[in-house]
Amino acid sequence: MTLDQLRIQLKKTENELKKNEEKKKDLLGKKTEIELQIAQLEAEKAEKVLTIIKDNFGEVDENNLELFQKVMEGQSKEILRQKEMLEHGVTSGV
Repeated sequence: MTLDQLRIQLKKTENELKKNEEKKKDLLGKKTEIELQIAQLEAEKAEKVLTIIKDNFGEVDENNLELFQKVMEGQSKEILRQKEMLEHGVTSGV
C-alpha cells in the first residue's frame, strides 16, 4: 500500500471509531434510562406492598419489625394456600 492509501485508510478507521463511540454513548444513555424506569416500577411495587402491610398490620418500624416477621412466618402457609386458590379462581369463605 502507498502512503496516501494508508492515510485514507487511517482516516476512514478514525471516522468509524468516532461513529462507534457516539453510538456507544447513545446506547449507554438508553440503558441508563431503562434502568431508571425499572427502578421506578420496582419502587412503585414496593410502595404498594408497604401500603397493604400498613393497612393490615399497621406501621412496621424497628420496634415491631421482628414481630411482623414472626407474624408473616406464621401465616406464610395460609397466605400461599389462599394465593393458590385465588389464582385458580377458587374463593374461600374469607
